[in-house]
Amino acid sequence: MQVFYYFGVKEAILKFFSMPNFVAHRGKYRAFDDPTSYYGSPAFRRLDDAVDGLASRTENSIYGLCCDWVKIFNWKQHSIGLVGLRCEDVGAVEAAKKQFHEPIMLIPGPKMPADTDLYFDLIALDLEKLWKDGLRVRISQNKVLPNCESAP
Repeated sequence: MQVFYYFGVKEAILKFFSMPNFVAHRGKYRAFDDPTSYYGSPAFRRLDDAVDGLASRTENSIYGLCCDWVKIFNWKQHSIGLVGLRCEDVGAVEAAKKQFHEPIMLIPGPKMPADTDLYFDLIALDLEKLWKDGLRVRISQNKVLPNCESAP
């Protein structure tokens, strides 16, 4: 396996909560009755049912992974894989903004690896640890949110 750079899911979430603009938008765009919103989709309802309603609780958020391979400086012989994290409950307009995306992994080229499972397994382990342990965050207005609950 080649060298890569991993910054961590927990660190990305903590960085989000250090930004007042993120805190102001987080949780305000959970459109449970809008079928075009993730929170109004059948996939979300299945997820929420599977975790006994924990996904829809206000102290919990849904995060999405973004992944793309880019050619730096239009150099066709070399690309870099970028994996980022974004919060899904800040609204589509805010979620599209650069400030609401946090890089969690860089995979240098020269090209995309044939097997990316090893890289994403590391992210899955991080997410599993956060699910089990929860994460206490101090948001920018000095409020403390409770730990996320783990699955029964």
